[in-house]
Amino acid sequence: MLNAYNEWRKTGWTITNGKLNAAKTKGCWSKFFPKPVPVSTAQHLDIHAFAALDDPDELRASIYYLHNGECAVMLYQKDIDQFNAGEPWHLTGDDGEKVGGHALDVPSFHADGSFDDWSWGKRQPMDEAWFMARKYDIFAAVDNRDNFKVNNPTDYEKFEALLNEIVSS
Repeated sequence: MLNAYNEWRKTGWTITNGKLNAAKTKGCWSKFFPKPVPVSTAQHLDIHAFAALDDPDELRASIYYLHNGECAVMLYQKDIDQFNAGEPWHLTGDDGEKVGGHALDVPSFHADGSFDDWSWGKRQPMDEAWFMARKYDIFAAVDNRDNFKVNNPTDYEKFEALLNEIVSS
């Protein structure tokens, strides 16, 4: 995911008819992305910065203040079976074989601690226990995909000054 974020910040990506043009970055987000908001035939996405997150509360803050969070998870056969059956992702104690990594766009959370993510073109619920067991990277990005929510705490001048200080050191 770090390579994908670096490419996203460096050149930006373009969405055309729901498909993401990220051919230079293998793996994460290379084929499909949720339809842009608002839906358009072409939309260019830039990020100003991104940061690694440590826990579910930081992911919730990213969803609240920005528009989402991203995470990388390791999927097992049981997870694929739950997805195909239309079930929320939850731990069962019998995972089956490890299938591989998967990147999730996480746009919402609920009062019970669960999250919703976009997986393979549909919204997929997951509980916090499943998330904590499966996650290996969590990121937040400040991008131009849509307007910030009303509660945005970002001071753009301070943010740019901090970025310039980091980059120049």
